[in-house]
Amino acid sequence: MKKFYILLGIAIFISTTVKAQWVQTTGSSGTIVSCFTQTDSHLFEGTLGYGVYRSTDNGTNWIQVNNGISYKSIWALVAKGQNIFAGTISGGVYISSDNGDNWSQVNNGLENKSIWSLASCESFLLAGTGGGGVYISSDNGSNWNSISDGITDKCILSLAIKDNILFAGTGSGIFRSTDFGKSWTSVNNGLDNIYVWPLLVNNSKIYVGTRGNGVYYSTDNGENWLPINNGLTNKSIWSLATNGMDLFVGTDGGGSFFSFDEGTNWYALNNGLDNNSVRALKINESELFAGTDNGSYKLSLSNITTSVNTDDIVPNDYILYQNYPNPFNLTTTIRFYLKTKTDVKILIYDCIGKLVRILEIDNASEGYNSIVWNGKNSLSNTVSSGIYFYQLIAGSFIKTKKMILSK
Repeated sequence: MKKFYILLGIAIFISTTVKAQWVQTTGSSGTIVSCFTQTDSHLFEGTLGYGVYRSTDNGTNWIQVNNGISYKSIWALVAKGQNIFAGTISGGVYISSDNGDNWSQVNNGLENKSIWSLASCESFLLAGTGGGGVYISSDNGSNWNSISDGITDKCILSLAIKDNILFAGTGSGIFRSTDFGKSWTSVNNGLDNIYVWPLLVNNSKIYVGTRGNGVYYSTDNGENWLPINNGLTNKSIWSLATNGMDLFVGTDGGGSFFSFDEGTNWYALNNGLDNNSVRALKINESELFAGTDNGSYKLSLSNITTSVNTDDIVPNDYILYQNYPNPFNLTTTIRFYLKTKTDVKILIYDCIGKLVRILEIDNASEGYNSIVWNGKNSLSNTVSSGIYFYQLIAGSFIKTKKMILSK
């Protein structure tokens, strides 16, 4: 449980205690886990030399699913609808339409088959290669076309899509395209280190991890970048992830870190993590997964997801905050402030007043707290899109707010 102690005056001091514990998963230990993706009911991890693993129990156990994959060094995974795409180091792209049971190559037009990165949106798929630039496919990989005009470094380490704007991370910085890849321009203003590895889009912001200078963000689609590294003791960034509110980074040798204030401050998150090279991060509902050089680990987000706005005066009463994100897709975080330690209930109702779910915290700490709702009812069934209400009950205090689930 994370605790915050805030002193008001000339400066604000925040202290945090993290007791969240990583647990190693079963099935892929000993492998180098380089990437993750997911479909509605399955998680997938890519490894270097051992192919693809699949989990049907939210990452507790993993099994290999490599039927049809000849090149088993997987550097990138992405899901597009019910299709899963695997990018290999020398065998191009593979596709599976049956949750990994069978795979086939889809390399027509792909002149460079060293795939370092993949990204997808509703209408197209992108592949970044190790020396051949960026390729695009609008037919689920059946045909590929090169779209690299303006990219001076053709080794594409990462790809991201934000509102139909394309971003490519390379050892020579970030390139952006606003015309679906017909032309690219360099956008590195403010980056002290242009060796870029992961890219992450989170609402209006883009985050980038560098090899040696930590994390940067942009609020203007890459025109300008600002560093956010306070507390980040290892600045060689392998991976980035977010649940919409909290940020997580994986480093090369320094383990993982998290931030509850959009990167203003970072805190180490390494309890139970036996390998500190965190190549990949993935959030699935209420769990955080880390891919390391010794298999994968999982950690419950409920132990660490708490946000504090230090610009506000600390409340002297109970407060229920608006959930975030809102609207949300499947998972949202509900924050509240308690003036005393007490048992807490969060009641979830649908738009006609029917009770959907009860979330409980026994002996919730005084101060800022949060709890994650995964969009499921009391029977563990995913609820439908629509308007819902969440009600905080803490002693005699009762407060209700509205939220929107939009799939």
